Order: sequence, then structure tokens, then C-alpha cells
Amino acid sequence: MSTIPAIALAFTHLGGLIWQSVQDNKSQLDNNEQQETGQGFNASTS
Repeated sequence: MSTIPAIALAFTHLGGLIWQSVQDNKSQLDNNEQQETGQGFNASTS
């Protein structure tokens, strides 16, 4: 019976790592979009 909580804990830990990496990827995409729009805005004004 003790193996079930261990497996559940491992899945919870793995899910947390996946969730964290997804959040990091989202923030990186947001930063890239902001940089691209900023460059486009600067190019159009000059």
C-alpha cells in the first residue's frame, strides 16, 4: 500500500515541473512578442 502514495507524490512533482516549464515558455513568448511589436513600432516611426 505504501507504493501508491509514492507514485502519487512522483506524479504531483512531475506535474509541478511541467506546469513550471509551461509558465516559463509562456513568459518567454510574451517577451518575444513585446520585443517584436516594439521593433515594428520603432521602425514605423523613424
